[in-house]
Amino acid sequence: MPTKRKDLTGMTFGNLTVIEYAYSKKYAYWKCRCKCGEETFVRSSHLIAGAVKSCGCVNSEIGKRTVKSAQNANRKHDESKSRLHVIWTNMKQRCGNSKNAGYKDYGGRGIKICHEWENCYIAFRDWALTNGYREDLTIDRIDNNGNYEPSNCRWANKEIQSNNQRRNINITYKNEIKTASEWAKELGISRTTFYRWLNQGKTIDEIANKRQSA
Repeated sequence: MPTKRKDLTGMTFGNLTVIEYAYSKKYAYWKCRCKCGEETFVRSSHLIAGAVKSCGCVNSEIGKRTVKSAQNANRKHDESKSRLHVIWTNMKQRCGNSKNAGYKDYGGRGIKICHEWENCYIAFRDWALTNGYREDLTIDRIDNNGNYEPSNCRWANKEIQSNNQRRNINITYKNEIKTASEWAKELGISRTTFYRWLNQGKTIDEIANKRQSA
């Protein structure tokens, strides 16, 4: 019998206040708001253990130790030449290096990497290996305007990635054609949630009805 998930809604962990349950695959993740106003997704165990206490904005001693620990882990993993490590490195370059050829389409558009992944390859690797990673797949953001974070990423083949390009995401609903982002805004749903439901196979009618009944 599955263990009942502890409800963390409304609880505060350091600078983070839990807004709502976000999603669960192998681990449960919660949507949190930091004191600085930023929102982030954090694993239950990381909140409860005190491993994550902010969105990453606070340069405290605890934050320094966390980053140092992550850096040590990165040095010890001995996977710097692995395909996953190359994917992680390239992802960071696209989002953070203005001299990178792909920066204009990523960091230049405001695309970021969640703090959990940006500071720790091991966290990214563990997510990848428990969420469908294969050697023939590449990382894909479900919402092309969203960040690299667990709730907005998947492993996809070239056909899925091609169909998910910004210029192709148009949806006809009630005789109107709009982008998925525009429909998400009109229906009052976050882009990340909207794209996740689309990825689960829900039609826009089902999404609209789900929103109305919420």
